[in-house]
Formats: sequence, structure tokens, C-alpha cells
Amino acid sequence: MAGLLGGLLAESQREDGSLFVGVEFDFPSGTWRIAGKGVSSASLGHYEARVKSFGTLARVPSDRRGSLVSPELSIQIDDTDLRFAKLLGTHERILNSAARLKVLSANISPVTYYTGRLYDWTRGSDFSWTLNVRPPDQALTQNFCRKVVSIANWPKAADDVRGAVGPIVLGRHDSSGMGIRTGALPTLAVKNDANPFYRAVSWGRCLEVSRVYKAGVLQATSAYSVIYVVAGGEPWTIVSFTTDPGEVTVDALGYDSVGDGTGTLIDKPTDTLKWLLVNLIFQENTSGLWFADSTAPVEAAAFDSVRDDIAMAQGAGGQPYRMSAYFNSATTGNDYLPKWAFGNRCHLLWTPDGKLKPKLARVLASGSYITSPVFREPSDVAEIELAYPAQDWVKRVFVRYGSQQGSDYIDSLEVADPLISVESSESLDLEAGPAFK
Repeated sequence: MAGLLGGLLAESQREDGSLFVGVEFDFPSGTWRIAGKGVSSASLGHYEARVKSFGTLARVPSDRRGSLVSPELSIQIDDTDLRFAKLLGTHERILNSAARLKVLSANISPVTYYTGRLYDWTRGSDFSWTLNVRPPDQALTQNFCRKVVSIANWPKAADDVRGAVGPIVLGRHDSSGMGIRTGALPTLAVKNDANPFYRAVSWGRCLEVSRVYKAGVLQATSAYSVIYVVAGGEPWTIVSFTTDPGEVTVDALGYDSVGDGTGTLIDKPTDTLKWLLVNLIFQENTSGLWFADSTAPVEAAAFDSVRDDIAMAQGAGGQPYRMSAYFNSATTGNDYLPKWAFGNRCHLLWTPDGKLKPKLARVLASGSYITSPVFREPSDVAEIELAYPAQDWVKRVFVRYGSQQGSDYIDSLEVADPLISVESSESLDLEAGPAFK
């Protein structure tokens, strides 16, 4: 924003300076440029005098439970000449057309202040229309687990897995971390008619299949092969057997940062969410080689910054925050994002240019109740300083974290103040929160 302010400030201080606000919509028939009065931009040309009110725009982060808020802008236009009404009359597909709020000048290039989409419009009684704009959030309402075991791609699949969702695997899945050694992940019998017999671990290429179990019994590496099969043009991670293995489970490492096995494991909380947004939520990856961050409406630098902030919060010698995620049923972005934000002490918000970014919630000691609680977990006992607002004071919190498949948890943590009696406690399950590895 520094460049924006600097350019606008210099223009406003000129004797012949000119600054205006305009909005443009990318309709199928062409870009429609309108403003409060007829103005000409230095590079974009004329904006029609049509806007009666631009409404109010506010940046709103997700709430304390992580629910994302999409700020809306309501632009009221004059339609005395029925131009917009005629546009609707021709049945032009204007829903979800890109919209941009710009700061204009006859002397300098325009600056985009807000980017969104036209999602609704209402008619007024005085030849006016209100055009409602919000961020490009429609993808968040759609199921992103769209990879399935289809008959076309897997004609020899077992009957009970036809139509099943191809699992999406991120992070480390290790059954020994849960106190058992029978395999953290199930597999799908995608070829079950003859040698070779295929058990699918995931859609896409997992970085590693660490251990394989048949009916809960660990198998020697000579009893199977891990291969990568392309079905319907998309890669799958497969455990192959020469005889029918029956029920197979595995421990595995999920996707790497490239998609072909040459990158590093995606297991940081912010990297995990960014990968989902870029490769499955805002667009659908079919090649198995991951899209560049710039191809989706995410502010990649903010994700990287929060990742570094979380790493710094560990302190010297602290164990790194990791997380795992496993999806094998219909899930939308609006389902998962609040769980991720709540579990990782972050807020998500839309930037003015229509991108998602995370912000790490800060805990300040000022005006807060401070004590030295005891952290009790199976692997560690330690005392640390904790500060939190007195009005949000709870006496004991029991948290389960390190979710495996969204239901089983690697570990648990209890926080309590030893100086007071405990009458009640709060239990929290961090379904999309970090674990300590």
C-alpha cells in the first residue's frame, strides 16, 4: 500500500491534480466502466457517470472460531437509460463477473483498490440498481474432494470401493505415534481381480509408504511393491501384491512440495492449507505436478510469513510444529478453513485485491491474567508463562491434537492452574491443528 499512498498523495498535492473512484465489471460482452461522474483515466479511457453510491468496504478477519467473513460492497447505480436492465434482458451471463474498484486520475495510471465478483443485484424504485460485490469465494462452497474411484479409471475395482473418494494425504501418518502399529491409513482395492492386486493409498504421489500391514500384521518389504500408477491421466500411489492381500493399511508420508517425489514433505500448517487452496479448492490439479502459488487467489508471502512466525514462537530448541491432514469424503473449503484457523491460532481474511491471507493471533500480557500453569502430556511435563485476558479465563483446558484421519489423535495436552481448585474444564479437539514431531 506504500506505493499506492505515495502516488495518490503526490497527485492530490498537484494544482491540476485529479482523483476519482470508479468501478469496472468484466461482462461477457465487454468491460463496463462506471464512476460517480464522467471521468477519463490516463490509460483506461472514459468511465460513465452512473454510480450513485459506492457503499462501505471493511476488512474483516475470521472470528475466534475461525469462520471466514467475506466483506461485501454494495454499489448503487443510476439506470435511467435501462442499460443494465437491457443487459439482463439479453440473458447475458454476468453472475460472478470480475469487479474492480479503482482509484483513477487523468494524470497517472489507475490503482486497483479492491477486487471481487458480482454475486447479486437488486432493483430500486427509481430506475436504480444495487450491484453487490464480494471476494471470489464461490470455490469455498464446493466440494474439493472430487477424485473418485470410477469404473472408467479403475474397471477392476472391488464393488465396495467404486465411487469412493480418492484419499488426499498431507503430512506424516504414523500408527506408532498413536500407540499402535497396525497402520494409520486405510487403502482402497482399486484392482482386485487378478495378479497384480492394487491397494490405493492416495490420489497423487505420496513421498513415502513407510510400512504396510495386512490385517494389522506388519509385512516385509519383499511382500509388496510401492508403485505410482496413472489412471485417467492422474497419478495414484499404489501398493501392489501378487496375491489377494485382503485388508491393507499403511503408514505413509503425504505429498511433497513438487508432486513428483523430489521435493520436501508438506507438513507445516500454513504450507498444508496453501497447498489445498492452490491445488484443489480454487482450482483442480489433475497432473500431480503442483500448481504455482501465483495461479490461485492466495497471498503466498503472508502464508510464508506466518509459517516463520510460528517457527519463531517455538523458541530455541523447541520441537517444530507439524500437522497432517487426510480427506476421503466430501469436504468444502468453508468446512475446513474454520477448523484450520481455530486449530492453528490464526485468522484468515480477504485482502483488497481478492486474495486469502492468514494472520497469526497474538497473545498480549497487557491487561491480562498471568500465571505459570503446568503443561501435562504423556511425553513431557514443563512450566511456561502464559498470558490471556482475564475475561476469557478458564480454569482447565483439555486439548487433543495431532489428528489422524480427523478422528484419532496422536497426543493430548491439559493446561491447568495449580493454585486454584478446578470446578469445570473445557475440552477442545484440534481437528486441523499442529502436532509436535
